[in-house]
Amino acid sequence: MKFHPLQIQILTKLRHAPSGLRYRDMRPAEVENDLYNYHLQHLAKQQLIAKEGEYYHLSSFGKEQLIEISPLAAQHETNHKFKLAALCLVFNQGKVLYQIRGHHPFMGHKEIIGGSIMRGEPAIQAASRRLQEESGLEAEFTLFGLLRKTRFDNKGELYSDILYHMCLTKQVTGNLVAENTFGKNIWISLDEAIELESTSSYGSPQFADILLQTRTKPTAEVPLFYIEETYSHDIY
Repeated sequence: MKFHPLQIQILTKLRHAPSGLRYRDMRPAEVENDLYNYHLQHLAKQQLIAKEGEYYHLSSFGKEQLIEISPLAAQHETNHKFKLAALCLVFNQGKVLYQIRGHHPFMGHKEIIGGSIMRGEPAIQAASRRLQEESGLEAEFTLFGLLRKTRFDNKGELYSDILYHMCLTKQVTGNLVAENTFGKNIWISLDEAIELESTSSYGSPQFADILLQTRTKPTAEVPLFYIEETYSHDIY
């Protein structure tokens, strides 16, 4: 699926607007009304966005598609259903770095910082890049394990299949950015992280077991792991 730059702009604005936006607040002054409205209505016809009263917002289908177009590519193209991503597992003085997500999908939920791996980019370098982009911290990572999450909707249709490279660091430099467009960055205890991964629809119960092992042994002694988890529910 390809998107016009204006369509990318619309989707980007709406992903950061949990309550939606009015047309007059969305359209840039320099863009002609007819041109902007044409692309807005195109997204509506594709059922990526919907309108309630005066406000436009992302549809459930649109939120699903943001998984595949996140980050929105410079070429304005989506990735395939199967994606590779890096997760930044950061330990620091008994705390673990998490982020309260600031945009769709999964807005408002706590998760480990991460993002797509670019073509030709080593996973641990992707983790370093994403950590710096999203938190302002810098670190070198090692590969801790692999986590694959496959998601099906209520109709049994696959809408997300991501292989996460869990990358680990215990040493960071720089000052943590508390909040930005990605979300709010917070330190939580190891017990909180285990509870979150165990109970959240967005977490990983099997990864919670891995975190549990770090209570009693150094992370270097935790065997490299591979986890596959399948979810069959409408998370929106």
